[in-house]
Amino acid sequence: MADNASAGPGRLPGHAAAHAFREGLHLVDQGRRDEAERCFAFAAEHGLADAASNLGALLEGRGELDGAELWYTRAAEAGSRSGIYNLGRLHAGAGRADEAERWWRRAVDEGDTEAAILLGELLTERGDLVAAERCWRWAADAGDLEAAGRLGMLLADGGQTGQAETWLRRSANSGEPAAVANLGAFLADQGRLDEAEKLLRPLAEAGHDEAAANLGTVLARQDRSDDAEVWLRRAAEGGDPTARVNLAVFLIGADAERGPTEAEQVLRAPAHGGDRHAARTLATLLHQQGRTTEASGWFEVAARAGDDQAASWLARREMARGDDHEAARWLQVAAASGGPGAGAELADLLAGRGELDEAERWYRHAADAGHLRAAVNLGVLLAERGEHEEARRLWLRAAQSGDETAATNLRTLDDMRSEARTGARPDDPV
Repeated sequence: MADNASAGPGRLPGHAAAHAFREGLHLVDQGRRDEAERCFAFAAEHGLADAASNLGALLEGRGELDGAELWYTRAAEAGSRSGIYNLGRLHAGAGRADEAERWWRRAVDEGDTEAAILLGELLTERGDLVAAERCWRWAADAGDLEAAGRLGMLLADGGQTGQAETWLRRSANSGEPAAVANLGAFLADQGRLDEAEKLLRPLAEAGHDEAAANLGTVLARQDRSDDAEVWLRRAAEGGDPTARVNLAVFLIGADAERGPTEAEQVLRAPAHGGDRHAARTLATLLHQQGRTTEASGWFEVAARAGDDQAASWLARREMARGDDHEAARWLQVAAASGGPGAGAELADLLAGRGELDEAERWYRHAADAGHLRAAVNLGVLLAERGEHEEARRLWLRAAQSGDETAATNLRTLDDMRSEARTGARPDDPV
């Protein structure tokens, strides 16, 4: 990300610095990067903050990351929005998530919706879906259509399909193929297959691999197997990992005898490339064939790449072995990857071991992500230590969402209050 000019505090850039900055932009367009670097360096040294950011971008482009960080930092500290954005991105790439978050939050405070998108990604990877939603919603409300798409997909994953469709349609109205493909995939997930096909087919015919993969899946669900296989293979030939996973799943379902063998071949390349969905799908296939040791290895690959379902599988394996410590470790991986169910399972395990503070933390994490059982169990934990008001609020919300255990606990708590003066003791919350 590069900007077209802001001056750092304390010094005015002057005509020479401004001219050097404009000349640098012109030279970049011509591919004369060495000359552009000298122009940006002159302008940066004379107080032009965006020149410092552009100089950092040139250095980063040729792999000089220390120099890039130096100039990005200088630009950011002088107030350059592109400097702040790029510095956060550089920190994230180096695995310094806390520093990336600090700078991106500053960029968001200054109105940068691109930084909000990246900050939301970071928060999602951390499992903080509530904060990610706030971040993307702010950017979407500010008119960023990519953020609108991210928000829509997040809401869809959380079951808020009405809101999700509104934001996905707003994003798709941009005409961006990926945004239209995401809307098509959402409609397919809702069982609206004809609508999905109408959106996806023109994109697939234009060569969009993701749309072709989703179209193939839609056609398979309509039992149009021959047409489905054509599109799934076309998408997979483009090398897209998701397309390869979709093709593998189709092959397994289409031919129980020969399908798994070809599916394994299709999955190995993206799995070796680190794609978590491919690794988990391959692991599942191997496990179903009784190749347990090899399957466990691929589940671990997928889990380390951030797949919460693979991490949950590994946790269940350790529970079956009686190793609660290892089970807790994998549940933490699953919960940190965004799986509220894993967070609830981890909290249950910790509560059973008497680690109530940690249990409460994970119950809250899962409850905030909309997991009803976690909310109910958090209420039980709070009620047991006398925090009845918060317990009641949690149970009321869960009961309104249809949870019968929450409704039972709510009635029990209200009975306890009404009968406290009589000395009667109704059943404890469950």
